[in-house]
Amino acid sequence: MNKSYTIGEVEKITGISKDRLRNYDKLGLLTPTKEEGNCYRKYNEKDIVEILSIEHMRSMDFGMKDIKVIREKGDIETYFNIVSNKKIEIDNKINDLLNIKMFIQNTYDEILRIKEFLGDFTIKEMAKFQVVKALSGSDAFDEYENARKLREKENPIIKSMMREITFNEKGILSNQVLMVEIADPFDIMYGRCLYTIVKEDIHEGDILFDTYQKCMQWLAEKEENHLGVAYVKPMLIGNEVNGLVTFLEIYIPLGRKND
Repeated sequence: MNKSYTIGEVEKITGISKDRLRNYDKLGLLTPTKEEGNCYRKYNEKDIVEILSIEHMRSMDFGMKDIKVIREKGDIETYFNIVSNKKIEIDNKINDLLNIKMFIQNTYDEILRIKEFLGDFTIKEMAKFQVVKALSGSDAFDEYENARKLREKENPIIKSMMREITFNEKGILSNQVLMVEIADPFDIMYGRCLYTIVKEDIHEGDILFDTYQKCMQWLAEKEENHLGVAYVKPMLIGNEVNGLVTFLEIYIPLGRKND
């Protein structure tokens, strides 16, 4: 005669809570016998094996619907199809998480750069980029959809935008908004650039003109030649007392140093 076990004993044997065991019963995954008069559940050895089998399927994140299909059909082909679909689902989740991790890491690195270079000047390299589309302005929202479709990579729009500014000693000549892609951050377009980070606050006037003046002063003091173009990339958007602020990364390619 097979030994019978109470729900409490099964909980101790399997480590599965009474509530979960009762739920398996409600879902029709288990059919323990019930004592007459008090309706206490009684489990046999076969029930315990089935419970362990269900927990194995749960460890693979199978839903109750899939578990029920496997238990009702039981053939290896059904099991294979469900496992294959779950594998695809998990692979997609992993890819999504890897993309999120990349964006988190990039933002983390950008915050470190902001803390280090905000308002200061240094020399840095600039990665090569490819222009996807020129926009009529950063607020040309009706052009965003078409520009997004032209991109190869699904980067956030703010990370795909760049301003190309031409200038000379007299002032800023042109200011164009571009949608760009950087294929390889180690593929260098300009080996030497004047580099700085500024904070743009809509309540503080024209930050680009102010930065232009400071850059021209730095170039004169260091006796550096510029190529007449600057690239401005939004890094991240924050929120301060006065409202939204944008941190901008600025590269000014340099020519040969004055003798």
